[in-house]
Amino acid sequence: MHIQNKDFPIEDDSIDLKKEFSYYLYYWPWFILSIILFLTAGITFISYSTNIYDTSAAIQIEEDAKDPSSMLTEGLGIDLYGSGSITIENDVAILKSNRILSQVVEDLELQTTVYRREIFKNVLVWGDQIPFEIHFLKGFNPEKVDKIELDIFQNYAQLTYEDVEKDTQVTERIVFEKTFLAKDFTILIPNQEITESEQYSIERRTLMLTLDLFKQVFNVGINETLGETISMKLSGSNTYKNEAVLNKIIEILEKDQITDKQFVFENTIRFIEDRLEVLSKSIDTMQQESVAYRSRNKVFSPELQTGNALANIIKGEDEAFRLEMQLTLVNSLKERLEKKEAYTLLPVNIGIENSNINTLVTQYNTIVMERDALLINSTEKNPLVRQLSNQLKRFKTNILANIASYIQGITTAINRYAQLKNSTEKEVSSLPSKESQLLNFARSFQITEGLYLFLLQRREEASISYESAISDIKVVDYAYSTVEPIMPKPKLILLGTIFFGILVPFIILFIIKFLDNKIHSRKDLEDKTSLPIVGELPLIDDLQTIKDPRSLIAEATRVLRTNLSFVIPPNVKNPVIISTSAGKGDGKTFVSFNLACSLSATNSKVLLIGADLRNPQLHKHLELPKIQKGLSTYLIDSRVDSIDDMLNQYSFSNNHFDVLLSGPTPPNPSELLINPRFKKLLDNERKRYDFILIDCAPLMLVSDTGGILKNADVVLYNMRAKKTTINEIEYPQKIKENNDLKSLALVLNGVKKGPNSSYNYGYGYGYNSDD
Repeated sequence: MHIQNKDFPIEDDSIDLKKEFSYYLYYWPWFILSIILFLTAGITFISYSTNIYDTSAAIQIEEDAKDPSSMLTEGLGIDLYGSGSITIENDVAILKSNRILSQVVEDLELQTTVYRREIFKNVLVWGDQIPFEIHFLKGFNPEKVDKIELDIFQNYAQLTYEDVEKDTQVTERIVFEKTFLAKDFTILIPNQEITESEQYSIERRTLMLTLDLFKQVFNVGINETLGETISMKLSGSNTYKNEAVLNKIIEILEKDQITDKQFVFENTIRFIEDRLEVLSKSIDTMQQESVAYRSRNKVFSPELQTGNALANIIKGEDEAFRLEMQLTLVNSLKERLEKKEAYTLLPVNIGIENSNINTLVTQYNTIVMERDALLINSTEKNPLVRQLSNQLKRFKTNILANIASYIQGITTAINRYAQLKNSTEKEVSSLPSKESQLLNFARSFQITEGLYLFLLQRREEASISYESAISDIKVVDYAYSTVEPIMPKPKLILLGTIFFGILVPFIILFIIKFLDNKIHSRKDLEDKTSLPIVGELPLIDDLQTIKDPRSLIAEATRVLRTNLSFVIPPNVKNPVIISTSAGKGDGKTFVSFNLACSLSATNSKVLLIGADLRNPQLHKHLELPKIQKGLSTYLIDSRVDSIDDMLNQYSFSNNHFDVLLSGPTPPNPSELLINPRFKKLLDNERKRYDFILIDCAPLMLVSDTGGILKNADVVLYNMRAKKTTINEIEYPQKIKENNDLKSLALVLNGVKKGPNSSYNYGYGYGYNSDD
């Protein structure tokens, strides 16, 4: 049996898992109780908590193929606004904007919240789940939150608002008008068969407060895994409401985009119509100026007019040439007529285009030929010849007159053609500048007309686009809710309660253990000192068990007795054994008394001396009065030579031992104990007793025991489990070194089955001692 550490042990920082587990396992009832309490709290929380669900929706905002306003510059190579597009972050910001969310709040009347009051909690109801209609009139603006209580019974309903109650019988339609409170709202309850009463709470919040609460449960993010997709998530206790809100957000966003596009198209149409009006006036003005210019300058078709003029010039030149030829011919005829002999034939068909001259010449030649025919048979004096000669003279005069007239006409015509040519050539020379001016008019008109037609086309396109505008939103997922609530999660909560049910007592026990500096087991002593440990005495509940030789305390004392033989110096007979401790209550009297019982059970003669003169406790174990003669009597009175008449015999189970009580309390205990009579007493009694046990006062409280330690063969230094601190372990080592003691051994008293104790007695026991 190991009772002594030869050297101080090497400190080991490793953790003994088995010991740690045993420590916490000892308190398993605490863990069970903690788990039960936490499970109860968790189940209560689940019962009273409102289920919160997650509702999600996803949309994708596709970029326009072109900006609505680009129709004005399409095809012109002009980019008025650059090529940048609205980023998805901007779309997220729009979704979170108060403008969109406030419209959702107003459309769905989210400022009003209706709860059905149940036993454990209030349940949010929405839409068709509400058996009544409530309408807040314009101007109703609560300062923060207004609460209305509505109780619907089988035959009537009761409204409570601002400490005012109103009862109404249930009829076909019940109208609550808060006329008595400034007509703020109206509640309509349709006729229905009510089998059991229902209680409702109606809350009305301000718009800003509703928006703040809405934003706390509404999340918008970018889902990169699905491409540039915007994910929306809303948390709430009513999935129908959640889905309605998210779908309304999508609807409003679609309408908002359509409205924005239509606004652009509307502005485009308005701009185009303004421009068309201006262009129409410009076209009319240019038409009038062009017509006036053409009228002033007699220019209608410059190319045609130039062609006609050139053709006229050529025609005039041809005509002039013809006329000059006629003039030449007629002059030749005139010259011939004037130079030729009389009554000779004139040339005919020479190309003169005057029918009168040609007729006269023909008639003239006919008369000449008649005359020549008469002259063949007659002379010039022939009357017929004369008559014909006279006729020829008249014809010649007529011919010359016609020729002169014809020549005058030809000359006039030639001059006229020359003038026409000059005016035509002048006109043709001025046509390019006039044509240039007309081209300017035409170009301006063409540009204005082209822009007018372009804007007309764009106006039609804008009108069509306005009517057919669609949003760029592609709904990836309409609102859908989780089947299981996100909170509370019963399984997780129950697991959490079990976890915390284990964790909380674990932390408490860990803190207790961490802060605990007391000795609990033999191993605590072995780890801190090299002094021998001769015994561990259990903590008992009943003093009567001391007298039972089969009790646990009796067995533990027998172990102490056996180990004691190993620390008694080998050359010592009839040893003196002192039982002491650091302070009061460490069990030194308990140990000395039980050790005396155990030693006497071996048929050894034992003397138990009570040397605690200040606070004796030994008499309690003997059930004797405190005031009687004893050690102090012997030490004070030198006339007393023997203690025999002061001894008390304690008998148990056919065994007995002698006891010398401490006696009356003296004024100077320390001086008495160092009196030579005390050593003389021990020397005398060694001859009569096999063992002398001395129950002494605590070492750290008084100095009484220090003076008698040198008289001991063995000092049993008692420590009390859960009382003696770790720091006190070094004290007995110093006692041994300072007093040069023969032998000092440790006894651990009051050991109780527990998490830190390896001394297992199989069942609980305890002992309450005044010592």
